[in-house]
Amino acid sequence: MIQVIAYPHEGEGMVLPNPVSAQLDMDLYIPADQFEGKFPVEQPMEEFSQIKVLDRLGLRVLFYGIVDEQRETVTPEGRFLEIEARSMAALLTDNEAEPQSYTTSSLELIFERHAQPYGLTGCEGPQTPHVQLLEITSGMSEWDAVETFCTAAIQAIPRVTPRAVLYCGTWPMGKEPAAVLDNMEEGTVKYTELEKITGRIHRISSITLRPSGGEGQTKTLYDEEARQKGIMRRRLEVYTDSILQAEIRANQQLAKGKQEFMTYRAVCVGEPPVPAGEEVVIRDKKFGTISGLTLRSLCYQLDGSREQTQILACEMS
Repeated sequence: MIQVIAYPHEGEGMVLPNPVSAQLDMDLYIPADQFEGKFPVEQPMEEFSQIKVLDRLGLRVLFYGIVDEQRETVTPEGRFLEIEARSMAALLTDNEAEPQSYTTSSLELIFERHAQPYGLTGCEGPQTPHVQLLEITSGMSEWDAVETFCTAAIQAIPRVTPRAVLYCGTWPMGKEPAAVLDNMEEGTVKYTELEKITGRIHRISSITLRPSGGEGQTKTLYDEEARQKGIMRRRLEVYTDSILQAEIRANQQLAKGKQEFMTYRAVCVGEPPVPAGEEVVIRDKKFGTISGLTLRSLCYQLDGSREQTQILACEMS
């Protein structure tokens, strides 16, 4: 069973009793992970500002973030503490960035100005790519600023890891050993369900980019493989920035459609085998061996003594 440590704004952390229920959600396309937990307590609790979720051995950090809401309830079954929290990425989505123009920018500079002030402990990714002109406009969040840079410079989705590190690079991250799903071999992740999903509905055959007001370049990007499969699903984007930025967004949409075209869903026994973004290998009698997958999303659920994690894995290259 997972371990949860709650921290007040100042002072030492407190190890909470084993939860009677809990849920942890991660998705590479949603900036902040979410955690909800219900804990039996015997006395009133102080106000907590952050929590950390560890695996049953206390060795791996599964979640670290800010407390959004804390509730204490008394029922005939006893007194309970309920906590809702989001990962540290929430601080970037919740705070508005100062409008400014960068004539040149790097991952290190963007991290120092838009992520580090909110408690993120480091950044990982290629340090050489630069963006010559980056506009942070009014209404953009700190996350928008980071994401705009990462998509322009590296064509990558940024991610805040459970250790509060900003990662901007290729998938899988490779920070932890791959999760091997295998019901036969010892020391591997066991699963009760395995499903291969072919989602033709997610695939986009083409995206046409047109400038707002009619002044600028019009361009159409294609997914040739989707067209060869007989998939016709066209999109139109009217862009107000540059054709380069519009192309980056369009290529991301096409890539997301490819990733969601072929996914594997598994229901694993116990806690999350690895965080979202790490590698998954499936070894199954009927499906065979499938490698090179990235854990795209997961949902961990604990209800009494029942503990399981549903994962979605796909090729992210």
